[in-house]
Amino acid sequence: MTPARIITDERLAQLEQARGERKDKAHLPRTMTRADVGAYVEHTALIDRRIAALRRATAALAALPDNESDSQWLDHVTTWRKALCDELQAMPPRLRDVTEMGTQQNLALSIRVIDFGLGVITDTGYDLTTLRLGQLMREAGYELTDAHAITPYVQVVLA
Repeated sequence: MTPARIITDERLAQLEQARGERKDKAHLPRTMTRADVGAYVEHTALIDRRIAALRRATAALAALPDNESDSQWLDHVTTWRKALCDELQAMPPRLRDVTEMGTQQNLALSIRVIDFGLGVITDTGYDLTTLRLGQLMREAGYELTDAHAITPYVQVVLA
């Protein structure tokens, strides 16, 4: 069980205990004013809403798939970013021709795509399939499909 789940279960137990200690409106002391009764009833309703919200949130989280694929993707992205930074760092300080400048721009854009998303390559003439990042993704077993020259959207599928 995850630490977050433990905390959630503890909070739910606290709320349910607090709700169990609440009296029904009919069993409140007659010495309470109408305002006190109203506040008491409202507080009880608040506890009920919190319990319901916590149960809904817990059920929604339980319905989500495990995060194994997210962890795997994060590992890939971290590895790719390091490789791209290393390649960019290894380039000569003075670029001599257009090819080297294009390579430098391709590497820099690949890093920016990882950091900020595909929108950074809009109007650059590049798309994910032409970036070094796309090449690294293909080498890792991802298939880039539905590439479009005008929009940077590319569907990534694990082959």
